[in-house]
Amino acid sequence: MPGFELIFITRRLNRTDLKSCLKRTGELILNSNGILRKIENLGTRGLPHKISSKIPGQKAQTTGNYFVYHLDVPPLLINEIHKSVRMDTDIMKVHFTEKTNKVADDYVCTLDDEHKPPMLRPSVQSLFRQNEERLRKSKKVISRDNE
Repeated sequence: MPGFELIFITRRLNRTDLKSCLKRTGELILNSNGILRKIENLGTRGLPHKISSKIPGQKAQTTGNYFVYHLDVPPLLINEIHKSVRMDTDIMKVHFTEKTNKVADDYVCTLDDEHKPPMLRPSVQSLFRQNEERLRKSKKVISRDNE
């Protein structure tokens, strides 16, 4: 199956609604016999222009959450997935692009770790351990110099 990127912008949502929107989109891909390789959160950004809401009575959106899904799906299902994602009221814009290079097969998704507070993330904890080790080594050097 060829690789694609699904790029989409969601409305500004609270954490639980955003999580359910991302889960719905991911499940749609998986139910279409696709493989979801990676999810990238590009953050909350201002939109280049106001986008009117699909929900009647809501004001136009000026900011949104940007996401990229790296996926492998049969090319015949791209239009079906695109139509289904566009029907979601939480998603404002959707775009598919074909990838020229694929995500490595040994890539590990760390989305759950990224949602943790910084002090609980393994990457931050390893930085603290590295810093403590560096400080211990520098104290040994200082104590040798003082002797």
